Amino acid sequence: MLYNLIFWGVPAAALSVYLLLILFFAISKKDRYTAAFQPFLYDMALWTASSLLMKLGVPPGVLFWNRMMMVGICCAPFFFYLFFSIFTGLVRIRRLALWALGTLAAVFLNFMGQVVTSASTVTSWSTWQGKPIAQIHFVYTLGPAAVPTYVLMFLMVLSIILGIQRSVHSHKVSRKMIRPILIGVVLLFCGLLSNLHPALGQYPIDILMCFITGLLFLYAIYRNRMFEMKFMLTRGFVFSCMTAVLLVFYASTVLGLLKILPISEKTQQLVTVLIAFGVALLAQPLLALAQRLADLICYKSEYNQRNALKNFAINISNNLSLTEISNEFVDAVSQAMNPRHTTLMLLDRESNSYITFQSMQKLNPMKYVLRADNPLVRWLDQQNRCLTREEISSRIEFRAMWDSELSEFNAMNAEVLVPMKCRDSLIGIIMLTARRNEAAYTLDDLELLRFFGASTAVAMSNALLYAKAQENACTDDMTGIRNRRYFYQYLREQFEICAQSSRPLSLMILDLDRFKLYNELYGFSEGDRAICKTAELIRRCVDRRGIAARYSGEQFAVVLPGYDTPGALEIAETIRRKIEQEFFNEESATKQFLTISAGLCTYPICAADTDELVQRCNLALSSAKRKGKNVSVAYTTLQQDSPDNPSRYDDDTESLQTTVYALTAAIDAKDHYTFTHSLNVAKYASALAKELGLDAIHQKMVYEAGLLHDVGKIGIPEDILTKTSRLTNEEYSIIKKHVDISINIIKHLPSMTQVIPAIVGHHERWDGRGYPRGIAGERIPIEARCLSIADTFDAITSARPYKRPCDIEFALTELERCAGTQLDPAAAPLFVQMIREGRLQVTPTLHL
Repeated sequence: MLYNLIFWGVPAAALSVYLLLILFFAISKKDRYTAAFQPFLYDMALWTASSLLMKLGVPPGVLFWNRMMMVGICCAPFFFYLFFSIFTGLVRIRRLALWALGTLAAVFLNFMGQVVTSASTVTSWSTWQGKPIAQIHFVYTLGPAAVPTYVLMFLMVLSIILGIQRSVHSHKVSRKMIRPILIGVVLLFCGLLSNLHPALGQYPIDILMCFITGLLFLYAIYRNRMFEMKFMLTRGFVFSCMTAVLLVFYASTVLGLLKILPISEKTQQLVTVLIAFGVALLAQPLLALAQRLADLICYKSEYNQRNALKNFAINISNNLSLTEISNEFVDAVSQAMNPRHTTLMLLDRESNSYITFQSMQKLNPMKYVLRADNPLVRWLDQQNRCLTREEISSRIEFRAMWDSELSEFNAMNAEVLVPMKCRDSLIGIIMLTARRNEAAYTLDDLELLRFFGASTAVAMSNALLYAKAQENACTDDMTGIRNRRYFYQYLREQFEICAQSSRPLSLMILDLDRFKLYNELYGFSEGDRAICKTAELIRRCVDRRGIAARYSGEQFAVVLPGYDTPGALEIAETIRRKIEQEFFNEESATKQFLTISAGLCTYPICAADTDELVQRCNLALSSAKRKGKNVSVAYTTLQQDSPDNPSRYDDDTESLQTTVYALTAAIDAKDHYTFTHSLNVAKYASALAKELGLDAIHQKMVYEAGLLHDVGKIGIPEDILTKTSRLTNEEYSIIKKHVDISINIIKHLPSMTQVIPAIVGHHERWDGRGYPRGIAGERIPIEARCLSIADTFDAITSARPYKRPCDIEFALTELERCAGTQLDPAAAPLFVQMIREGRLQVTPTLHL
């Protein structure tokens, strides 16, 4: 009984497995892998079917079906070798042709009776539980070509096994994926070897191995996703099935009613027509229902994926919000692939890392980080295709990863990493964990994910460009901090928030002291660098406590939500000290005077709305300027500086005039010539300024500059100032330092700093060969050019320790000669004309 079960049951079971596989492939979506695998399945079905028919004794006879079975046996190794060559991409035409010729030769010898010369079945009888039972035995005789044929098959199987090993080592295929196939091939060949001995061959050992191999193939296809299977139930197939069901329903209904109901022939015809009409009415809705059920059963994943793609495309159309696109994207991927978790990581250029931007887990999402130099990231960037955990564990390039990199990846529990590339730039990575149903990601799934990533990368890149454009619209081009537009927008938003939450809101406006002078001294490029440096210092001091914005040219605004007056004043003082220290550390002494003043006001104590907040903040800043600059003033301290009180500029001017004469008197004590010379230069230069059409303010500025232009000589050694012989190069270099010393002195007189450009430039030359900056032409301030002419004329006509005074005419001739080289070519002749016409009286010369 058991023998018969094995004799008949094993071939039948094996045939059932291969027919099931053929059915799966027949209704599957075709690709080159399935097309290459199908000949092997047909051959295995031929082998098992021939074995079954042979044992059944179906005509034309046992020997015929035995030779058909041998055809399947001879061709099986070749067809599997063909499939595996295509699957791994290792197709060798010459080797395939060699194995094909060998297989054809074996088939030819088989039909010539050289492999099996005779085959038959023998029936014997036995009893089981007192009943006679027939036992059929298979008997055959091997021919002279049997051994060479089996050697050929052995060589092909050996070639397949070696090819599998090479593919695994070169990472073309996964060891986990191919292991069931390798085991099946080995078992199949062991079953074939049993046929070389007729005593073993009478038993269906080869068919049993064939059956096990088929089961292993099913396992590889569905568990390890060796290649993709997509069932394709067409509308025609569904329509045919539905038609058959309706016909059966119609026939059974009509026959049942006619059999049960005693009705006449005419009534029978009417009932038949009515039932036919009812079935016709049900046909269309039932067909639609059947098609939807087929979609849900056989295309469930595709159905979900189509819906996810459709919804995603609709939702992101005309959407430029990066957050909304990423939300829709994560939801679409989650719906299409059904993973446990989906995480979107975007490139952060500051840290050069890919950081979690959006996650399926909305509450407390895990924050993952992958550095751009991580081998996984480099691989995704170069290959631009999905990377599975299986590939990471098997590919040799990932075995050299650092422990920290491996721990980072393992902590993610990622099953698939998907690149998001746009314009050859990897802008993001999608990370998916295992599916909820534990099914593997198929090849079509990975391809769909790659398409998802590529298409979304374009949308996200556009969103990033839009966000960058918005950022640029709110950012000051030069400093990189927020601009005035964003400042007012942020101030209004935070005012509403603080008003609703009863929190304070402080506003700070900062202004660089004497910045116009700084620009005039060092040029606009240096001024721009100072603005940028100041903005960076303010940004660092404010940090995350609020925002810093460029309010106007050299003014900055800081909004501090939640900060009261003492807290804001502390930040203002920190900024002021930082800027003071920064610019006092400059190498050139002339840059040490740049400081900043701050005014601040706080809501709700000192202001009721944003307009009042800004207005009173500016009042506080004005107070800081009147206090001598380089201070921070809160609006609450403005009682003594209210707009009703008179300005203190007049008092300051009187005290400064006293200071100027005190300084010149100090010079006179050291060098009698300098005091008189300063008075003369002030007189001549201011008269020339008036003649040139400068207004009264500039005339006064030129006069004050003339008084102070040599005040720096107070720091020059007296022996150099009074030396009667020619100065050495070293001594001349010391003399030239009096310009820097003058600025160092004047910068501490807040209301006199406007004269610094004239003083700095009075030794510059029209041709650019002067000092200290070597500027030329009209780049020299007009006030400095007036001083230069007056200084030159008085130097020629005055007595010096090293020379006697020259007469006026000689001095005027020298001025005319130097016009256009040392002196202004328009102002110098005008000065000469003023003296010659008597409109400017020359001070009598003092003899030393």
